[in-house]
Amino acid sequence: MLHYHNVAGTIKCRLFPTNLRKDAIEWYKSLAPGSITCLRNLKNQFISSSTASRRHPNIETALEAIVQRHDETLREFIDRFNREAIQVPCTDHMKRYLLEKGLFSGTKFRKAVGIEPPRTFDALLEKARAYMDYEEREATNIARDPRNRGSTSHP
Repeated sequence: MLHYHNVAGTIKCRLFPTNLRKDAIEWYKSLAPGSITCLRNLKNQFISSSTASRRHPNIETALEAIVQRHDETLREFIDRFNREAIQVPCTDHMKRYLLEKGLFSGTKFRKAVGIEPPRTFDALLEKARAYMDYEEREATNIARDPRNRGSTSHP
C-alpha cells in the first residue's frame, strides 16, 4: 500500500489522475500541457472546477417556494412545479401537499381541492387536467365571442 504522505509533490501530481472518475477525468484531460506547476496549483484548480460544476441537491423547500402567480394559468403553474418536482426526492404525499399549498388563493380549482382533497399526487394531477381543459376551453370561447371584441361596455 502506498502512503501518500511520504511521496514527493511531483509524484503526487502524476498519481492524481489515477484517483479520478468520469467528469473529473475529462476535466483533467482538458488541462493544457504544462499548466500545472505544483501540487498546490493542481489541488486549487481541481477544487475550483468541481465546486463550480457541482449540482446542488434540490430539496423540498425548493418546491415549497413554487407558488402560482396571479397571471399564471393552472397549466403553466403545474408544468413549472412538475419540472422541479421530478428533481426533488420526496414522497408523492409531500408533492401533493406542496402543490396544493402553492395554488393561487380564490381559484375554482383550489376551492374544489379544498372541498374534495385528492388522496394521491396523481389524483390531484388528474383533477387539475379537467380544470386546465376547462380554462383553455373558456379562453377559446371568450376569444371567439364577437361580443368581446372592441367593446368594453354593454348596450
